[in-house]
Amino acid sequence: MFRFIKVFLFISCLTGASSVLAGENSPYQVIANAGNNLFARIASEQQALKSRPELMVNIVDQELMPYVDHRYAAFKILGKNLRTMTKAQREAFVLAMKNHLSQSYVQVLSKYTDQQVTFQQQEQANNRKIVSVKSVISQTGKPDIEMDFRLRKNKNSHRWLTFDIVVEGISLLDAKQAEISAKIRANGIDQVIAELAREV
Repeated sequence: MFRFIKVFLFISCLTGASSVLAGENSPYQVIANAGNNLFARIASEQQALKSRPELMVNIVDQELMPYVDHRYAAFKILGKNLRTMTKAQREAFVLAMKNHLSQSYVQVLSKYTDQQVTFQQQEQANNRKIVSVKSVISQTGKPDIEMDFRLRKNKNSHRWLTFDIVVEGISLLDAKQAEISAKIRANGIDQVIAELAREV
């Protein structure tokens, strides 16, 4: 179960209230706030979740997705396929991928128990557009798991949002890109979008 949970923590990990995001001016603050708020919310609603597990959908939508740059992640996943798609196909894929990621988070977070996540303070991002924030997942009796959350500063909103997590040297964004690219080559973009949409 623990290995499954660590994989979740970036399938993305890697959009809460805008008032909260507005006060975050560093990648570290974004990741720390998102993680702390998310797991505190899950802990406080454990009893309700036992009888109504579907409540996890609301928790993910409110506490996690506001910190995920799903559009940028979707475009990165598409890679060179992006150039051959229509605007309508791009928008449909972005929406389908957002829902796909959200559903993945819901499934994995439903298995979360009491692992401790520590976010490590990093040096100032200065003028960099993409930075990494390191974190460590700890559980009694098991080895620590190191993860790097990759964030990008949105040029319009000037907010830092996560788009990838590297778990033990493996980029989950890269893994998802390889999976989706293979499906597009085999079945075409429209069928891939349809498959993703059916997951909701």
